[in-house]
Amino acid sequence: MTHYTCLVVDDEPKARVLLMEYVDKIPYLEVAKECKNAFEALTFLQEHQVDLIFLDIKMPQLNGVEFAKTIADGTKIVFTTAFNEHAIEGFNLGVVDYLLKPFSFQRFLIAVQRGLKSKIIPADTHLNSSKEKKEQEITIQITKKKSAVLPLDTVAYVEAFGNYVRIYRDDQTTVLAEETMISMENLLPKDQFIRVHKSYIVHITKVTSFSETSLKINEVDLKIGRLYKKLFLYKIKSQEQ
Repeated sequence: MTHYTCLVVDDEPKARVLLMEYVDKIPYLEVAKECKNAFEALTFLQEHQVDLIFLDIKMPQLNGVEFAKTIADGTKIVFTTAFNEHAIEGFNLGVVDYLLKPFSFQRFLIAVQRGLKSKIIPADTHLNSSKEKKEQEITIQITKKKSAVLPLDTVAYVEAFGNYVRIYRDDQTTVLAEETMISMENLLPKDQFIRVHKSYIVHITKVTSFSETSLKINEVDLKIGRLYKKLFLYKIKSQEQ
C-alpha cells in the first residue's frame, strides 16, 4: 500500500490533536510532523517534503495565507479555519479545500481525497470504496438516531431553521435535518455550494439570476448578506467564464 505524508500546522493544541486523530483513521496517510506555528513548519519543509498540508489561517506572526504563498508548487494545501473571510485568497492560491471548524471526519476525508486525487490512492482500503458515488451525495442527520443519504444534484438551497436546517430540493420537497449551517457548509462541496447569507447556502448552478443584494432559485428570491456578497460574486462570475 502506498503511503502519503502530511503536515499539521495549527497554533491550537486541541485542533492539532483532532487532526492527528483523523489522520490515524486513514491507513494510507501519516503525520510527518505537527507544528504550532508557520515558522516551525517552514523550518521542517526546508529539509522534508510532504504530500499534503493542513493549515490553520489565524496564527500569530505569520498567518496561514502568508505561509501558503511560500509553499513550493506541487504541495497540496487544505485550509482548516473557523473563519471564511479568506476564502477568496484561498481559491486564488489554489488550495485544494477549505474546512470550516468544527468539521467531521467524513468532511475531512473528502478533503484528503481531493488533495491526493492526482496521486494513486490505494484501491484496497474500504475508505476509498465507491469514492465517486460518495462525492455525489451526503449523509445528513434527520434526528440523533436517524440519518439519510441525499444526492447533491437534487439540492437547490439550504435554509437555517432554528436548531435545524431545511433543505429545499428541485422537486419542491423539503427535508428537515438536525444539522447546523456550519456543519452543512462542511458537508457540501465548495465547488458546488456557497453560503450567501447567515440563513442560506445555495447550489451555485441552480442560481437563475442575481444582483448585489439578492438571487433567485426556482423562482424563490433569497437575500445575499453583506459579509458573503464578495465571495458569492467572485464564485458566480468564475462559473460564467
